[in-house]
Amino acid sequence: MFVFGTAAVVAAGLGVGLLYRNMDPPAVPYGQESASLVERSWQGYQRAFVLAGRVIRPSQNYDSVSEGQAYGMLRAVWLDDKAAFDQIYAWTEKHLSRMERHGDHLLAWHYGRSPAGAVEVLDWNSATDADLDYALALLLAAQRWPGAAPAGVTGYRKKGAAVAGDILRLSVKEVANGELLLLPWPGKGGESGAARLVNPSYFSPGHYRVFADALGEKKWLRLAEDSYSQLDR
Repeated sequence: MFVFGTAAVVAAGLGVGLLYRNMDPPAVPYGQESASLVERSWQGYQRAFVLAGRVIRPSQNYDSVSEGQAYGMLRAVWLDDKAAFDQIYAWTEKHLSRMERHGDHLLAWHYGRSPAGAVEVLDWNSATDADLDYALALLLAAQRWPGAAPAGVTGYRKKGAAVAGDILRLSVKEVANGELLLLPWPGKGGESGAARLVNPSYFSPGHYRVFADALGEKKWLRLAEDSYSQLDR
């Protein structure tokens, strides 16, 4: 719930504050007004970018990416919109799941129209930042709506735990100095001293602490500490 609170504060500071700077004070307290602003933003977002559970990018030929699906689920759970969450979750699992092709719970990152005209997965590789947000959204949903996953998809907590476990297994590697490193996508491991491609913008220590607390896996805490060390360097 911390991120939702932060969004409300930002909305109040940047949106409502500017709106009323040279006007009479609002008729409702700032907290209520900022919450309403966030809710209206979510409604507008759904009208513009969510089509039957698929989060689209109109500027990119109406394609979809796993990151967008996860963003939609995060916004839905923060706004307590279970219907939207379930619809996005169901679409994501039906169209982006890598289970049948790769045997893991990560997501294919890119979906859209191919050169041949078919609307399908365009790249089966996964993007770790999206997988992290996907796992977080599912674990938050399990906390907000316990035991209430829709028919046809795995329960929120079970699925969130499975995604988080596959991130640790496939997208986190121990490097030569003994630190854990988050990879931008699943990579091969075990080669001592092998070079690794790193995207520091994918590091999400806050996510890792939520996972450690929710799932009891202390390796996430180690990854958080190592990520800070890598960012310092």
